[in-house]
Amino acid sequence: MMDVEQLISLARKAGEAALDFYDSPKVEYKKDNSPVTQADLASEKIIIDGLSQISNFGILSEETVDDKTRLKHEYVWIIDPLDGTKDFIQKTGEFSIMVGLAKNGEPIMGVVYQPAHKKLCYAVKGKGSFICVDNGADKQLHVSSVSELQEGRLVVSRNHLSEEDAVHAKKMGLKNYVQAGSTGVKMCLIAQDEADLFFNTCVEMSEWDSCAPQIILTEAGGMVTGTDGKPLLYNKFEPKNEFGIVASNGILHEEILKVIIQEQQNNQ
Repeated sequence: MMDVEQLISLARKAGEAALDFYDSPKVEYKKDNSPVTQADLASEKIIIDGLSQISNFGILSEETVDDKTRLKHEYVWIIDPLDGTKDFIQKTGEFSIMVGLAKNGEPIMGVVYQPAHKKLCYAVKGKGSFICVDNGADKQLHVSSVSELQEGRLVVSRNHLSEEDAVHAKKMGLKNYVQAGSTGVKMCLIAQDEADLFFNTCVEMSEWDSCAPQIILTEAGGMVTGTDGKPLLYNKFEPKNEFGIVASNGILHEEILKVIIQEQQNNQ
């Protein structure tokens, strides 16, 4: 098995390459109208080249054509070379480099690196999750013990909160909001006990949005599922999280799901 230190080193290298374009990013738009910059592509090249040299696992990455050869592999790298491209363009600092490793559909290793803040979270299944800031000492992460949903800190996007998700938040009685950028940053905030829950009912979320931060959050004691309450599976033929995502400190998870499922049933 590849050493997580090798993965950390690659993520840091990719992050530094991304920062080379931070002051004047050249923005283009993909077919789905989502933005992509030279930073996305430079980061991805470093990660894929590095992983190809040290493993023969399958690869699924956001900016590379998916030729489905990954489906033959037990182990698959799932990469978002720049999660939060809008935050990168807006210079909020809340974008991240995310690399996860899935075995038979389950995340077992992950790194989420915020190069603008030199903040790195990582985890290996069964070994806990950790944070390292500015190359300081590693600190083990653990989720909060908040048990009252109304007291929960909901982490929301700086760029948008869908009308449907705003309704869910109101039904839950949530009043404490934490703004953050990329999905990886949001989920890591829960692992760091700086937030308690996050959900996105959008059916267009992809596997690379959640693989790396999922293992970090679950190893910190949290929980991640789709809005249907079932585990997220990785390396599917169509790499989408077809039931969105719910991430929490674990204690609040069942109550969050209950509200979302009830609302969705009411709207059918």
